[in-house]
Amino acid sequence: MPSGWLRRVLSVWSAAWIAAAPVLANVPPVKPVGVVIELRGELDHAAQLEDIRKAVAQARSDGVQIVTLEIRGRAWRYDLSRALAEFVGSSEVPVAIFTAEASIGVALAGAAARGGCWSKEDLTLLREDDASELLVNAKSVRDDAKDWVKVDGWSILRTHDALRAAIIDPRKECWLIESPRGTVTISDDRSAEPAGPTVKRVIPISDPAHARLRIGLDDAVTLGLLAGRARNASDALRLAAERLGMSRLDIRSERAIGQRLRDRRDRVASLADAALAELDSAEKAMEIDPGKTVSGPGVRNLAGTAALSHIAGAKLKIDQIEALLTECPEILRAPAPNMTTIGATPATITSRWRSQIEGLRKQAIKLERKAIEFRDAK
Repeated sequence: MPSGWLRRVLSVWSAAWIAAAPVLANVPPVKPVGVVIELRGELDHAAQLEDIRKAVAQARSDGVQIVTLEIRGRAWRYDLSRALAEFVGSSEVPVAIFTAEASIGVALAGAAARGGCWSKEDLTLLREDDASELLVNAKSVRDDAKDWVKVDGWSILRTHDALRAAIIDPRKECWLIESPRGTVTISDDRSAEPAGPTVKRVIPISDPAHARLRIGLDDAVTLGLLAGRARNASDALRLAAERLGMSRLDIRSERAIGQRLRDRRDRVASLADAALAELDSAEKAMEIDPGKTVSGPGVRNLAGTAALSHIAGAKLKIDQIEALLTECPEILRAPAPNMTTIGATPATITSRWRSQIEGLRKQAIKLERKAIEFRDAK
């Protein structure tokens, strides 16, 4: 038997628990937390994919139960689209994808997402886009098809041969065909009758004259390219949560991630200009007029020290350029601001970038030797 004081403590504790029980019973369940991650720019360089991985990992650490990735840009690269599909398909935190200006590449990535791919507009791929020839690589699409055969893997294009062929070359004719029973397929033969004696609807989704692909949103849903229509990224987040059985979603503020390839390129160009300015200042610091009365070793020492300071600044900026190019080598494929592209190819553009950066480093080394001689003059 408990002692008298222990019986009194247990009695008080029991009374408190009984009093609190109705309150605890009325506590609403914890709402699942969702967040929208907005990717700045297009899916056109590998650093964007790494930014996405880090953002989803951070969301998981923050206790988020579902993420919608909003991809605002229209341009896309096939290998990155496939890599994103693999990531969102296996992500521990369910991911949905939303695109307002829906690109086929984003749909290919989002079709694998557990939360689905949601769009506000029809699907389109415009080869008239400035960077599109670099973004959709025919070889990568063909290699991907070989991989499906080897490993019997999954891809949204596995059952859409005509669409895959049109992505490689949108000048090829491509038709969307609906049977009377509502079955929708894509074919390179407009007379195909896949599911019945007559064809209910035949729509051209390629435009050989303008090298353009376009698929209506509702048809894209039927084909499995999209999960459905959403007004915006938050709407897509709610729809994806409902699809996964999450109710009363608590949507947190949006998070912006990534940096456009154009912005990264401009940053490299700006650093190159700044490095060149530092080297020019170093050269001017060592321009001593021998006709001046005061031109002894002390003057040369000060000039060398000043020049070395400018050279150090230039070398720091060149190192920053190299780090940016290591992180995002695709910058070398994008023409620098004010660079003429007449007759240029990706290889010549890369060569021009490399020559410019190597020229800066060689100039810095040459000026550094001269500045050390000035600084150490006796």
